[in-house]
Amino acid sequence: MDFNFFQRNLKGWFIDPLYNSMETDSSCDRFISRRKKFLITIYCDGASKGNPGPSSIGIVAYIHEKEEFRISERIGETTNNVAEWSALKKGIEECISRKFDSIHAYMDSELVVKQVNGKYKVKHPNLLEYKKEVDKLISSLHSFQITHVPREKNSVADKLANEAFRK
Repeated sequence: MDFNFFQRNLKGWFIDPLYNSMETDSSCDRFISRRKKFLITIYCDGASKGNPGPSSIGIVAYIHEKEEFRISERIGETTNNVAEWSALKKGIEECISRKFDSIHAYMDSELVVKQVNGKYKVKHPNLLEYKKEVDKLISSLHSFQITHVPREKNSVADKLANEAFRK
């Protein structure tokens, strides 16, 4: 199968093995829909000033190291763990709304990563609800992976979460 590299006024270069078989008029439309099949990487972080206290989330997403979107917002009064779960949920929802179906998430919350992966049980009823909602979102995806990273590898999402407090 031949692969062609091309760019159609969109971010980045992509490989499309079906390019030769596309009609000229529809190639851009088909390209846009196929583009969403590529893996998107998200970094998510939640922050809470107090536990519980005013909380916020930060999310940054990349495709091939090029930024796709970022989110920085307050989420009200809650705990740090709820803020972390909220960041993951919002990140996945945003990817789904943009028609991405393969996500690799990175978080510095070992608790959330291990709860998502089933290595830790979710005991708190509030967190259990987030787990169910995230599991439902994940089940709609073609692929999903979540990885724990040290805080310094999640610095952009952390900065976005903390910037939300100043809004």
